[in-house]
Amino acid sequence: MTCNAIEANTKYTLDRYFEKELKEDKITFQVINVDKEENEKIAEKFEAAGTALFLNVIKNGKETQINLTDFAFMNGNDQEAFSKELKSKIDTELKTL
Repeated sequence: MTCNAIEANTKYTLDRYFEKELKEDKITFQVINVDKEENEKIAEKFEAAGTALFLNVIKNGKETQINLTDFAFMNGNDQEAFSKELKSKIDTELKTL
């Protein structure tokens, strides 16, 4: 249930607060099944073995992964707290671009 809530709350936050950035491809959202063989390389890149939430920030061609998995599981079932904190984290990273 928490895994589904994390995905739903992430989509909710992006759709509610970052519609413009999504349309401009400044932000993208991907759900990747790490159990599928075709996703092996991306799972290795993010060191993901199960449900995880990452921000992958690309600045000047350099990628930085920010692991939000612990935050996501701690707040996944509280949409308001989850959305508020995720929005703050994304806003912080957008300001660096």
